Amino acid sequence: MRHNPISGLPNTVPKKQAGSMLLIVVFMMVVLALLVTTMGSFLSDSSQKTSVEVRATRALMAAQSGLEYGFYKVGNADKDNPTAVAEMCNNIDKYSLPFDDIKGLDQCTATVTCTTVPDSKTYTIKSEGNCGEPLTASHSKDDTSTDFAVSRTLTAEAQ
Repeated sequence: MRHNPISGLPNTVPKKQAGSMLLIVVFMMVVLALLVTTMGSFLSDSSQKTSVEVRATRALMAAQSGLEYGFYKVGNADKDNPTAVAEMCNNIDKYSLPFDDIKGLDQCTATVTCTTVPDSKTYTIKSEGNCGEPLTASHSKDDTSTDFAVSRTLTAEAQ
């Protein structure tokens, strides 16, 4: 029987098993490294998805504000005069609402369009809310930049 040179005690590990603990430790380190890498990837993806959801909600709120602006403008026209409603509707065509001074909607705009339905007193208001900067030609599809644009569109009809 062999003795351990450090402790002087008999070495009880059979010769065939010598070094097997090293393999187990290396295997465990590789598995833990893979787990850490995977968790980091999940956290990064989750952060990006949250950012998209926040910007999409802001775009929706910008579109809602634009729709309300259109209803306000057309609603204040003289209802007894269909020409006044049509003129007011045409005046807000492609009107852009900036939200630069409003916290939470900075970098957002709403573009409002209004059309009258022929031969009726009905009009359609469409509002498109945009938040963020659209990707330009200098960006590639694989760009991992956190700057992106999100758009939401709302449409409503009223009399």
